[in-house]
Formats: sequence, C-alpha cells, structure tokens
Amino acid sequence: MLFLGLLISAYELFNQRLVIDNKIERNESGKGKITKSFKIETKKGQTKDIELKVLEQEYSKKEINKIFAEESLLLEERILQGNKSLDQVQEDLNLIKNIPDKPIKVDWQLSRYDLIDGEGKFVTTDIADEGEEIILKATLTYEQRQEEQAFYERKIKVYSPVSKREQEVVKVENKIRDIEESTREEAYFSLPSKVDGEEVKYYSYSQNRGITILVCGLFIGILLFYKKKYDQEKMQKEREKQMLLDYPEIVSKITLLLNSGMILSKAWAQIVKDAQNEGIAGRYVYEEMRKTLNKIELGQVETQCYEEFGKACKLKEYLKLSSLLTQNLRKGNKGLVLLLKEESYLAFDERKIRARRNGEEAGTKLLLPMFLMLLTSLLIVVVPAFLSIQL
Repeated sequence: MLFLGLLISAYELFNQRLVIDNKIERNESGKGKITKSFKIETKKGQTKDIELKVLEQEYSKKEINKIFAEESLLLEERILQGNKSLDQVQEDLNLIKNIPDKPIKVDWQLSRYDLIDGEGKFVTTDIADEGEEIILKATLTYEQRQEEQAFYERKIKVYSPVSKREQEVVKVENKIRDIEESTREEAYFSLPSKVDGEEVKYYSYSQNRGITILVCGLFIGILLFYKKKYDQEKMQKEREKQMLLDYPEIVSKITLLLNSGMILSKAWAQIVKDAQNEGIAGRYVYEEMRKTLNKIELGQVETQCYEEFGKACKLKEYLKLSSLLTQNLRKGNKGLVLLLKEESYLAFDERKIRARRNGEEAGTKLLLPMFLMLLTSLLIVVVPAFLSIQL
C-alpha cells in the first residue's frame, strides 16, 4: 500500500507540475483526445475546478499532404490481404475504413458491386475465366479537418475466388512450373520439398485397379448370393407348379388302382413303376413317391410314410391327400375310393381354373411387346410423313 501510494503521489505531482508550468501536453495525432482536471486560481484568490477535454495534436497542411502521399502508396499493400497483386484478385480484399494509428478515414467506391461488396468480400463466384475489371476508388479524409482529403484510384482485376487450401496447392503448382521453366536445359529437375516454409509431399498417380477389382469382386459375390437365393425361389415355384399340374393325375391313378382291388401300398408301387417305364420318374411328385415307397419297403410304418410324403410336398393338396390316405388306413379302406373320386373331380376343376389363370397372365405379359410393336408401326408411318413436309 505504501509503494502504491508513492506511485500515485508521484503521478499526481508530475501532472501538477505540468499545470504549474502552464503547459498541457496533447496526445500525438491518431492517439485520441484526453481529459485534464485542474484548479484555476486567480490573483484575487478566486478558484474553480474545471475538467478540460484536450483534443489530439493536429497535423499541419503540409504534414497531412505528406501523410496522404505516403498512405496512398501503402494503401494497395494494406488492402491486398492474401492476394499477390491487385491485378489478380482471388481472395477477399481488406477495404480498411481507417488508417492504423492515423486520424484518417477511408471511404471506398467500386464500379462493380455485383462482384465485390463495399467491405471487399466476394459477392459471387460466377466470374469469367479471363477475369473481370473493377475500378477501385478511395477517399482519404483527415478526421480533424473534413475538408482535407486525398483521392486514390486503381483498376483491379478479379478472378473466381479460391479457398485457402486451393491457394496452397496453387502456390506449389506455380513453384513447380517455375522450376520446370528454369531447368529446361537440364536432363531432369527436382520437385520442391518445401514451399513458403510448408513441407510438401508427392505421390505417384494410382489407377486404383486393386480397389476396383475388390469392389467388383464384392459386388459379384453379393449378386451371386442373391442369384442363388433367386434360383432357389424360382426352382421352388417351378416345383410347386409342376406338382400341382401332376396332382389330378396322381389322385386319378390311385383311385383307379384302388377301385380295381389293389391295396394302397401296391397301388403306390405300381404308380412309381409306371412312371419309370414312361420316363417321367424324374418329375418332383414321382420322385417324392419313390422316396416314400423306399421307406415302406424298408419297414417304416405306412401311415407315417404317407404323412412325411405330404410334408415333403409342402402343398395343401398333397397334405390333404396324405391325410385321406392315413385316416382311411387307420379306419379301413371303406369309403376311401369315394373320397378320392371326389378329390379327383375337384383337382381337375382346379387344374382348369389354374390353366385359365395362366393363360390370362401370359396374355398380360404380351401387352408390352404388342404395345412396342404398335409404337414401332406408328413411327414407321408418322416419321416419313413429317420428314416429307417442306416448311
């Protein structure tokens, strides 16, 4: 506290001495005004405390003209910001409003505000490749005396702006081109390892064939996976369609053989044997019947074999058939033939309905080719007619 008190006392004593010497020091021009507080005491002993705002020191006309001349020369350098020259502006300009540490205000006028605004920022990136010219005008005004002014005018050329990252790449590219031009008499030249103190690395261009093959391989693998799944679904639909087509014939054969006096297992075996002789044993339903016959011959319970046959076929028609066969085996063959006859009639009626539905689907599928043929015919007729018309 003693040390702080001494400092403040010294400061106050120094300021008091200035007043005692009848001198008040102004701030240098550009450093702003100050406020001085002191006491007035006349010879008659009258006193008054006053507070005086002391403006900064003003420049003389000669000094301000000299400053205007200097600042006009420095103005271009002050507004460049990241650009190399005002003849190639690709970044925002720094259109300053005041000269640093000088009481000089700067007002800007541009001939093209559709490209750059009053603060020097790009308004658009839609600029022609050859660049656009802008007339840049500045009015330097001395703030203490508004009538003291100087004028600056410069024609600049702006190009499409580039980002800072692009600027770094452009610098490196320009450096490489300069080296290439200066070493054309030599057998080779070296790429710069540093540009403006920044380290630069170079990589040979890769065709990415390995990645392409990997992506193609992965894509083909996915396609093959879905193709396998699609083929399985297609085969399953084809199997179901074929088995439904054979169903009425199977029921009819079983009914006929049972009606002739054969037991069910013998009738089943006869149907499988006839299929082999006729060369149709490879059809899905006969293949399932053959498997069922093998199980019966190996001693498996007959009813269980017919149940497994219905489950293997995975169709409600065959599940119904297997249910009829197993129930009547448990209860006896009485009434089985009659039930099978009714099932045979129903199966043939269903087959007719299915055939009619397939025909309608085929007709629907033919609509697109027929429409394309109609369109082709219209083009053949209409196009020559239009071409023959002379305007």
